[in-house]
Amino acid sequence: MFELKPCPFCGSADAPRLYARHGKDGWHDRYMVICDYEDGGCGSGSGWYTTDYEAVDCWNRRKLMTSDEVITALMDLRDEFVAKQPRSEWYKDKTAQGVEKGIELCIEKVREIANEVR
Repeated sequence: MFELKPCPFCGSADAPRLYARHGKDGWHDRYMVICDYEDGGCGSGSGWYTTDYEAVDCWNRRKLMTSDEVITALMDLRDEFVAKQPRSEWYKDKTAQGVEKGIELCIEKVREIANEVR
């Protein structure tokens, strides 16, 4: 049996479960670790893998990011996105402006949540 680490998103040590989806006669079996919502988890998952070992290994290697790490990652994403936009067309493109604004809102929300936790 595999040992599952706590959920890297909600911290639950009791909710992570290994689930299997079996194909016909053992073909195309798939495995996923899910932080089971019904057991008080957040519903996050590892994604589907062809072996139970791969699913558990993926789950156990993820790390919980601090709010500062999340903000830095979002700011890097925003800067990378903005850098790829042609400057002459940047302010004409409402979609690009919307994406940048969406990332800014995510950064604000992470800061808000982090302040509530502290």
